[in-house]
Amino acid sequence: MKKPFEKAVANLESEGKEVIFKKVSYVVENMKEVYDKCSRYNGKHSCIIHGDCWSNNMLFKYNESGELDDVKLVDFQLTRKTTPIHDLSYFFYSGASKEDFDKLDEYLEIYHESFSQFSQELGFRGDDLLPLNVLKDEWKTYSMLGVFMGIFLWELKLIPKGDAKNIGENNQSLDETQIREKWRVVLEKVFKDERFKTRTKDILLHAVEYGII
Repeated sequence: MKKPFEKAVANLESEGKEVIFKKVSYVVENMKEVYDKCSRYNGKHSCIIHGDCWSNNMLFKYNESGELDDVKLVDFQLTRKTTPIHDLSYFFYSGASKEDFDKLDEYLEIYHESFSQFSQELGFRGDDLLPLNVLKDEWKTYSMLGVFMGIFLWELKLIPKGDAKNIGENNQSLDETQIREKWRVVLEKVFKDERFKTRTKDILLHAVEYGII
């Protein structure tokens, strides 16, 4: 996780974004401290989360018209008790675009409205369980976990399928050092990919602008 984050930060410096680069550089220099702070929830609004909430762990069902009909989550081995912001930000930053980042408050309001409606069906008030102002305020502290994981997952998403397949097929004939070297070459290719640079730059710029970093 550290390597792709460092590469994403370096891209900001190469684009001449010195002010923002200084802010995100603090994260690189103090990554363990920052990670520990954002991953350990100390608030009063915890719940059971999925823990690995990104597109690879979702099954999408479409109707005959090609419209999304249902979504199912799979792979619950990282389920734990913490803030729902961990799942929400994990999902958001691993798939959203800059246009979505600019509408974050709107999305949080949509989420809270849906959450409140479902809570009411169970006999509770959404604002008692998780007030909207708390959701938005705590996002600035705990969504940094999603920022870390979003950048890491964009690294994985952009690995060329052919490269991954070739390493997998030749795995038995290679020792651990050779496998690591092959993956290093593949990942360096990803870090130079304009899609990786654009996606991670947008995440970091948003994180600074929104007050997460």
